[in-house]
Amino acid sequence: MLDRQEVTPGIFAEYSYTYADKLSLVAGVRADWSNRYGFFVTPRANIRYAPFAWWTLRASAGMGYRSPNAIADNAFVLPSSRDLHLADDIKQERAVNTGISTTFYIPLGSKELQLSAEYYYTHFLNSLIVDMDRDKYAVDIYNQTDVPGAKSFAHCAQIEASMEVLRGWTWTAAFRWTDVKQTTFNAAKNVYELRSKALTNRFKGVITTSYQTPLKKWQFDVTAQFNGISRMPDPFIAMGDLNGGYGTPKPLSWYPQLMAQITKYFRTCSLYVGAENMTNFRQDTPIIDSFNPYGPDFDASMVWGPTMGWKAYIGFRYDLERP
Repeated sequence: MLDRQEVTPGIFAEYSYTYADKLSLVAGVRADWSNRYGFFVTPRANIRYAPFAWWTLRASAGMGYRSPNAIADNAFVLPSSRDLHLADDIKQERAVNTGISTTFYIPLGSKELQLSAEYYYTHFLNSLIVDMDRDKYAVDIYNQTDVPGAKSFAHCAQIEASMEVLRGWTWTAAFRWTDVKQTTFNAAKNVYELRSKALTNRFKGVITTSYQTPLKKWQFDVTAQFNGISRMPDPFIAMGDLNGGYGTPKPLSWYPQLMAQITKYFRTCSLYVGAENMTNFRQDTPIIDSFNPYGPDFDASMVWGPTMGWKAYIGFRYDLERP
């Protein structure tokens, strides 16, 4: 699995249909052959319907296949003393995914409010599960199909609004909710059970505003970001009250971040200055047992928030003229 050669030739066919600039349909199918996984077919369909100039509706559905890379895809677990237990035969990931989105263009005086919403659902027929719940000193990586009755799926919904309030001044606000669950081992109950995926935020929000002066000499940008809480792996939840050099990996609540930048434009270059994480929120001692890097408890992978506080920067950008 770690030393492999993979060749996957394939053919693709697509059909497109358009009716009166209001309805468009794209249906496609791809047939592939892999020297590791054999023959597989990937169908997909996309539809777009715009009954009015101010409203657009889109939908999609299809299959998805992926050849997993157990180590490269999960490099975040490597800076720790935990052992990696890999399945003997890692199989191809397979999933059915569907989605729907809609966009409204709402006139407000001389301006236009763009409002969009989308929802996507992915149901895995097989996925590579990274189980950090079974053992504090190991990470088990195995196929979903290796566990009878195991499930894995993801819900994702997002809503976004943007508008130019005044000339050169725009606002954008977005909120995303995710529900990612998979079957992992519960050591306390000694059973496999469906639970939220570890270290995955349940929600994220952002509000950003940007203003550019009429002559485009100056630009001011401010962004506020809100990050939701995530679940810690079972062996680390009980460590949430620990402090000092040993580490405090347990997230207590959601956290905000504030960023700002000012840019001065010249004819062929620009100068900018800004700051990140102006709320100065940091995860306390994110490295577990940092005083003993060769010990069995050392772990620098349980990072759920910023590790650096307030930071300022300055930069210079030069535009090369094309001949």
